[in-house]
Amino acid sequence: MDQLIEDLTVVLIHLTANGHQSWRGYDTDVLRKLKKENLIDLSNSWQTIYIGEDFKNKAIEIMSKYHLASEEKV
Repeated sequence: MDQLIEDLTVVLIHLTANGHQSWRGYDTDVLRKLKKENLIDLSNSWQTIYIGEDFKNKAIEIMSKYHLASEEKV
């Protein structure tokens, strides 16, 4: 179940991102893990998530895994 939560969090961040930023309304344990994996960076206040190409690629991979293709964000 933890992997599913992490995967869906990545997809939600990806789908709700505005450019290379997203709002931080997600599980803090998942965010810490993604930061440790260098997939995201967080603002000092943890209010903003900064994402890059590696994160985008992981999100697209997860979306494909769960058959959640999205024309707008891919």
